[in-house]
Amino acid sequence: VQSLAAGAIPVPVVVYPPTISAQPVGTTLRIGESYTISVFASGQEPFTYQWKQDGVDIPGATDRQLQLVNVTEADSGFYSVVVTNPDGTVESEDARILVPADPEPNLAEGLVSYWPFDEAIDQDGVWMSPDLYSGNDMQLINMTDLNLVDSPNGKALSLDGEPQYAQRVGGFPISGNEIYSISFWVRADGIGQSDRRIFSEASGFSNTPLFNFGTTTNGDGGSLKVYIRNDDNTNPVNRVTTTPVLDNEWHHVVWVDEGGVVKMYVDGVLDATDFSYTHGLRTMEITSVGAIVRAAPSHWFIGEVDEVAVWNRRLSYTDVQEIKTAGLEPPPAPIPPSIPVQPVGGTVWEGIDVIMSAQAIGTNPISYQWSKDGAPIRVRRYRRSSSTRSHPLRAESTPWRPRTARGQPPVSPRSWSCGISRTSRPA
Repeated sequence: VQSLAAGAIPVPVVVYPPTISAQPVGTTLRIGESYTISVFASGQEPFTYQWKQDGVDIPGATDRQLQLVNVTEADSGFYSVVVTNPDGTVESEDARILVPADPEPNLAEGLVSYWPFDEAIDQDGVWMSPDLYSGNDMQLINMTDLNLVDSPNGKALSLDGEPQYAQRVGGFPISGNEIYSISFWVRADGIGQSDRRIFSEASGFSNTPLFNFGTTTNGDGGSLKVYIRNDDNTNPVNRVTTTPVLDNEWHHVVWVDEGGVVKMYVDGVLDATDFSYTHGLRTMEITSVGAIVRAAPSHWFIGEVDEVAVWNRRLSYTDVQEIKTAGLEPPPAPIPPSIPVQPVGGTVWEGIDVIMSAQAIGTNPISYQWSKDGAPIRVRRYRRSSSTRSHPLRAESTPWRPRTARGQPPVSPRSWSCGISRTSRPA
């Protein structure tokens, strides 16, 4: 009783050891990507953290989040974190990170066009620089072979601004594909060049659709700007690289677009800017270097551009490193045709015109023969043909059979079938 009166009952000490309220989550990454693993703990603060890979402490990994940057195969493993407070310790569940090896680089695979700008050919007063893969050569506008200057890769195209630019002859814009990649080298000073365009795809029939790499809008820095505008005038991308590109030094740039999930590499390193976007419709037919070409050219660029190449596939991190360090090689033989953009069928009202199209790549010249129900359709030997009736149609691309010193055999045609169904109009 006296003890109670003196208030001698000890106050119980409440202990709050840490608990994990949100476990770290693993994933599968491609080489070169980045990822952040995190954990949430509850209990008496303060907390300390120690991350582990495969049970071994990671030096310096003592925050709630663990950032894995530019991952390699060595980053694969099981990650966990030990959380400690004054009242105890708890370890999280394992989060598995898997980084599979990239396939062995095959840079010729899916390579649509390659303009090394090592050569300029005078064709009756029209200067052309060859596309070594598909023959969709670049016409040098207001330029000659004197615009080819020395570069680390041999020669490069030197542009002095208005009115000089290069324009693709034949083929089609690559950025209209769902999946594609673009690579080039550039050296220029972005300061003072307001909204100039290094690589551009556009339309001669409308000023609206655009796909561009260029200088910043105000010419106030060395970042590379990416600008994309759709047919409906929406502008899903208007962003600049975090890494300087236009600083009077040579830089290698690779853009990889996989259905709107984009990776931009500068000198082989993934840029920190997020360029991903939602694909929209862009109706374009022109590819140019050094300016935008629409009904009239504009936005002329001053600088040097080299080794421009486009693929109809995603380039891997390992591919990017191979291009940067070893470059591209000319094809050893004529390239058989393939059809990356297939014709699409559908159901239409009887009497309605149907326009079908296909895009083929390979060594030019490429001819087209459309078929219906397996029988060739006469006359219609263009990339776009129409049919006013139903039944399946098939587009076939047939390669030119070149005579070469090595006497290569003719290559086989590739084809794809699709269907058009006729529906009678209701009475």
